[in-house]
Amino acid sequence: MYNNVTANTEWGRKVFKITVAQFPDADGLDTDNLSQSNYFVTVPLARLLPEMQLIKNKGGKVLSVEPVVS
Repeated sequence: MYNNVTANTEWGRKVFKITVAQFPDADGLDTDNLSQSNYFVTVPLARLLPEMQLIKNKGGKVLSVEPVVS
């Protein structure tokens, strides 16, 4: 999902879960199914904005962004 260089920085240690409203063209997104109508994507902080832009550009709707506590 992300490279080792990113994982060793402060940006890479903070991980977020983006919950997205289901949309037909989800090809190319690395998703984990939440239900039939929603799914979520887990990304490091460095990838948060680009991933949200990708979701928006593909017609999706971001429902929530939550930090992942490890």
